[in-house]
Amino acid sequence: MRRLQSIRIDAMSPGGAAAMFDKLNLPALRDLCLPSGFGAKRPRMLTRGWNSLLSLLERSRCKLLTLEFGDDENPGSRFTEVFLTQNLKSSPVFEHLTKLRVTSGIGRHPGSLQLLDALSEACEDSQEPCMLPLLETLILDSVFSVEDVRRMVSDRIAAYGGKCKSKLRRVSADLIGRDFALDMVLTPLE
Repeated sequence: MRRLQSIRIDAMSPGGAAAMFDKLNLPALRDLCLPSGFGAKRPRMLTRGWNSLLSLLERSRCKLLTLEFGDDENPGSRFTEVFLTQNLKSSPVFEHLTKLRVTSGIGRHPGSLQLLDALSEACEDSQEPCMLPLLETLILDSVFSVEDVRRMVSDRIAAYGGKCKSKLRRVSADLIGRDFALDMVLTPLE
């Protein structure tokens, strides 16, 4: 398993993440797809799933480049975005991410624009975004406001002083309840 570079788990039983991730060491892991998350809806089980995943990534010392994460609730529980944002923001194991896909709903619950807000924040000491500065591709399968996505893109570009040094090259978002999608391809100015 030391050469395994990509994992996709479409469904997991509650508590299954801890049972599996706690036993693995995957130093070559680059892509992790968990479109249904950890199969848990209760915060305690989500915490266990995230702790097991973080331990796996720290123990493996891999450079994860792609993360796909969501939950199997349609269009997403209020805890998924909270836990996802907290962990992406606080853990250095995600610092190399270049592609993020979120399969859960974003912006459905009060105060649930946490992910977009965190992606918008600029570091005071450097001209770059604080969270996931290497992010090139962002795919949001279910959003409630395209305007919030556009604001986040503008804020990320502004974090670089508006000099188009942003690494973000593609943003795709599907609007919930409407036949509308936002697909932005950002190209640097020469």
